[in-house]
Amino acid sequence: MANKSQLAVQKLQRPGEGALVDVIRSSGPQSHVLQFAANLSLVPVPDRRYPADVVSIVADEHMVRLLFGQRKIAGAGLRSLLVIHMTFDSIHQFLGSLETVEKKTTELLRKLPEGKLAKIDEEPQQTVALAASIIVAGYSGAESCLDFYHTSPFSIQTVQAGGKLALEPVVRITLPTSTFLAMWSSLKQLGPTLPSMAAEVTS
Repeated sequence: MANKSQLAVQKLQRPGEGALVDVIRSSGPQSHVLQFAANLSLVPVPDRRYPADVVSIVADEHMVRLLFGQRKIAGAGLRSLLVIHMTFDSIHQFLGSLETVEKKTTELLRKLPEGKLAKIDEEPQQTVALAASIIVAGYSGAESCLDFYHTSPFSIQTVQAGGKLALEPVVRITLPTSTFLAMWSSLKQLGPTLPSMAAEVTS
């Protein structure tokens, strides 16, 4: 059985885990699920920036990979590729956070060209993989922005012990809004097939 000093340590995030955010806890629909809301308005914007014009999604039994690429100006293929690894629960959280703005996108879709996901058959030499667990999305007209953050298992354990949530800024991706909407639509179709088992976070 843990003593009081051990419990106190569990409530403190380790240096380097990320920006600390206050959370509001609530009981989930299942006894083993922890729900908590976090205000991300004061979290630092990611330093890394990546403009993408190609998006693809790959899912397997372990995770979902969001693929963002840049087309070559001359010739076929991609100049570079950024792969974001996300858990199933992170995808569920992202879809849930967009439910409140879903109706507004119907009007937006009528004004924009139809977006499509790309099929990526080969990785370019410049391919980088990163991990993320939270997406903050926004759009203005034809341009969209996705800010990716990561919460480590250590950070979630600290929240479960009563501490603050630590968020590590990962990368900001800009892309055409029509492409973002195509990605969102594909994830909504994929969502019901993905299991859910961890703590739930809302932003």
